[in-house]
Amino acid sequence: MTRVGQVLLWWSLLATAACDDLDDFRTSEREVFLGPVVGAQPEDAGTGQTQQPFLLYGFDTALQMELRFDPSIAGSVKADRSPGTIDTYTCAAGTPTRCGAEDRVPGPLRMAPLQPIAGLAEDVLARYDFPGPGRVQNYMFYAAVHQGATAGHAMVFVSLMESGRVEVRVAAPAVDRAGPLFGIFRLERTEL
Repeated sequence: MTRVGQVLLWWSLLATAACDDLDDFRTSEREVFLGPVVGAQPEDAGTGQTQQPFLLYGFDTALQMELRFDPSIAGSVKADRSPGTIDTYTCAAGTPTRCGAEDRVPGPLRMAPLQPIAGLAEDVLARYDFPGPGRVQNYMFYAAVHQGATAGHAMVFVSLMESGRVEVRVAAPAVDRAGPLFGIFRLERTEL
């Protein structure tokens, strides 16, 4: 095999492995990525005093997120449909644990479709990354957000992690009298 043939074979194997890695993050109809907002420990250890968690603004500390996701659509340059949805909620009892639909209080992202950003795939920004190892792929989307009677859009950053987990960052500006939102969610695959 020629040197060019070896290089082409190596690149095709690498591309195939990357596709397989991304396919591992596709959720089926009976599963979601689920997890709490980071900083879901509202009490300071030892004092019992409630404090604002670091890197958490505007979100309830008991908030949970469910993500349904298809990376094959997320990576498409001409995606004409959403690659997934985000649903946030707190459990009626106020505990940061899993609860059924009948016990949920809706959060600011309510079965919000992830909306691709037009033109992003052709820009260098589409290849953004965070410092440090552990990320397989990063994506940026818009999603509808509801803050009381006010609706707007949030930026949603989805990171597929080597561990098989997903990290989601949500950021939205202040709208009317509602304050800004910022939160990080660490999600694990969960069967429904």
